[in-house]
Amino acid sequence: MSYLLPHEISGPLELYMGRRRITATSSDRLDPNRMVYRLKIQKPTIFGYIPIAIVCSMVGYLVDTFPSIKTRYPEWFLPPTVIVKIRKQDWNKEFEMEKRIYHHLKPLQGTVIPLFYGEAIYDQSPAFVISEIHGQRLCDTDFKSRPEADDHILEAKLEEAFQALTEYGVTYHDAEMHNTFEVDDRVMLIDFEQCQFKSEVCEYNPNGGNVHYLMRYFREVREGPEYIRAQMERNDERRMQDFRSTIQTPGQVFGSIQIPGQFLGSIHTPGPVVGMVAGVAPFNREKLE
Repeated sequence: MSYLLPHEISGPLELYMGRRRITATSSDRLDPNRMVYRLKIQKPTIFGYIPIAIVCSMVGYLVDTFPSIKTRYPEWFLPPTVIVKIRKQDWNKEFEMEKRIYHHLKPLQGTVIPLFYGEAIYDQSPAFVISEIHGQRLCDTDFKSRPEADDHILEAKLEEAFQALTEYGVTYHDAEMHNTFEVDDRVMLIDFEQCQFKSEVCEYNPNGGNVHYLMRYFREVREGPEYIRAQMERNDERRMQDFRSTIQTPGQVFGSIQIPGQFLGSIHTPGPVVGMVAGVAPFNREKLE
C-alpha cells in the first residue's frame, strides 16, 4: 500500500485557469498514486469580487440572460470546491483523449461523469478542473453495513452507466473500483485517458464486460483475502487440469498443435523436467523414439 509523505499531503494554493489566477484556502491530495487534488476556492465566482449589491445583481441578471458567458469564462463561475487532475508525465496523448471524451460526453456531465470546467495550469503542469463527486468509491464500501441482497441494485446502476457510454460510442478500458462512485440512485465514472471511440475499435465494445468484472471483484473483496486466495487456487488447479488434458500420446494433439512422435523424441529437455513442469509422470524418451 502506498502512503503520502508529509510534504505530499497538500498541493499549491494557486491555480491558473483562463485569464484568472485562482487562490485556494486548502489543497488536499486525494490519492498517493495519482496527482489529483481537492481545492477549496477562496472566491469561487466573480460575484465575490463585487462589493456593491446592486452591481452584483445586475451582473447576475446579465449572466442569467446570456448563459454562454459561463461557458466562455468558466474560471469565473466555479463551485466552492473543485477537483484538479494533473497530467501524468509523458501522457500527452492520454491527456488529450480524456479531454476529447469529456467534450464528447457533455450531455452526461453531472450524471454519469463529473462536470468538466476546463484546462488549467497547476503546480507548473497542465491539468483538468472537474467537479467533486459526492458519493462513495466502490473500493471504500463498508461491507459490514451493506447487505449482500443489494448487489442487484448496484449491478443495475453499473449497467445504466456503461450503457450510456456505449450509446455515445465510447468504450471504457479502466473499470476499477477506485474509478467507480456510487451516488444515490446512480453510478458515476472517472478517468478516461484510456477510452476509445467505437469506430476505433471495430465492432467490439467491452462495456458490457466491465459490469461483470466490477461485480465479480466487488463480491471477492466482500468475502475477503481468504476467499480470493481460494479462488486463485481453484483457478490454478483448473488450469493445471486443462494442461494435463492436452498432453497426449505422440503423434496426437499436443495442446492445439499437431506434434509428431519423432519431434517429441528430438526435444533436448530432459524427460523428468518436462514431467515436473506438466505436473505428470516424466516422459520415457526411449518409448517415444
